[in-house]
Amino acid sequence: MALSELERELALRLSASRIFRHIEKLCDFGPRPLGSPGHEKSIQYFEEELKSYGADFETADFEIAVSYSTKAELKLISPEQRTIECLANYRSAASPGGGLKADNVIDVGHGTEKEYDGKNVSGAIVLATEGSGHPVTKSELAAEKGAAGCVWINRQRGRRISTYGLARYGSKIPIVSISYEDGEFLRRQLSRNPITLVLRVDTDLGISTGEHVIGIVSGQKRPEEIIILCAHYETVPGSPGANDNASGVAIVLEVLKVFASYQPSRTIWALLSTGEEGGAIGMRAFVDGNKAKMKSVKAVLNADVLGEGTKLVIYKEGRWPNRTVQASDALNRIVSEAAGDLGYHLVPAVSAMGLADTEAFIEAGIPGAWIGRRGWHYNHTAEDVPETIDVNGLKVAADILTVASLRLDKSVSLDSL
Repeated sequence: MALSELERELALRLSASRIFRHIEKLCDFGPRPLGSPGHEKSIQYFEEELKSYGADFETADFEIAVSYSTKAELKLISPEQRTIECLANYRSAASPGGGLKADNVIDVGHGTEKEYDGKNVSGAIVLATEGSGHPVTKSELAAEKGAAGCVWINRQRGRRISTYGLARYGSKIPIVSISYEDGEFLRRQLSRNPITLVLRVDTDLGISTGEHVIGIVSGQKRPEEIIILCAHYETVPGSPGANDNASGVAIVLEVLKVFASYQPSRTIWALLSTGEEGGAIGMRAFVDGNKAKMKSVKAVLNADVLGEGTKLVIYKEGRWPNRTVQASDALNRIVSEAAGDLGYHLVPAVSAMGLADTEAFIEAGIPGAWIGRRGWHYNHTAEDVPETIDVNGLKVAADILTVASLRLDKSVSLDSL
């Protein structure tokens, strides 16, 4: 299908430079985990921006645990002594006083169910490479198998350390992350002789409130029907989160700005979420807490990780150890066709960690689609900074979401999605 004049006009209103400025601003606030100053500054910034577009501004709260004053330490005691640089994962359990000492250290590969077969990890500290499953399910599996603590190893070569959000009210065992190089060092030591580690996580877990931000451009003809553009704005501790996910937030802000000037037929929401790190906890709470409103939502387009990476993808499926979640084929087709008509290409992909913020909507019977990038390098690390972002690539994603959203808005009916 050829682009309409209106589609061309709206795409031309989008600015890569404006999108990038949002990313720079959010990163200037510092890391944005729940309860942090950066998190609070982001909410204030969103309110100012959304109101400047003429959009209505709302927030929605939910309960979640927050880590305070977290410190982590990992020491090799024998056969030699060495301190291993590490970071605690967000909402990790604290270790016992003085740290968790284990003579039983076991390598469980990627920490999947099969890789625990034949291994007695009761009371052990397990080593597991990140990936091949969601961090929450992997941490829960380690605890279920009887492990006393867990060390996650970065899957990318070098000294980069990645951390992750854990369960809504905290993990059952202390979990730290280390670099690929240090992980390989520990594995070499373990292949020769048993080793002894001391793992220490000092943290206070408190119950706090997460706050979603909603920017609303009301529809002129069918205001009761809602199209949602969503992106999560919180990060893991220590990461500025330029790619994950200031990129998605910035794109959603820019698309809403264009729709505010256009006056759509249906109501358009920019839903800027928190609590995504840890299994889209916040969005599940939002959907569960707004069941009546969800009956008005016709489609959800998620923008997550769009600033850096080698492939622009659209996720068709999200996998968990015991279930699979399917994205909406009809909605994915609309988004992919919009990309094609713009001269771009979206690669169909499968996520090994569910479907992020889209998943709660899909499970509630609402069509959802998620576009992102694969082949990124810096997510969840201190190196996820604006300098790594492909600025012009941001506009590609914004073009696609704008045209797809406009086609949804112009549709006679969205009931067939």
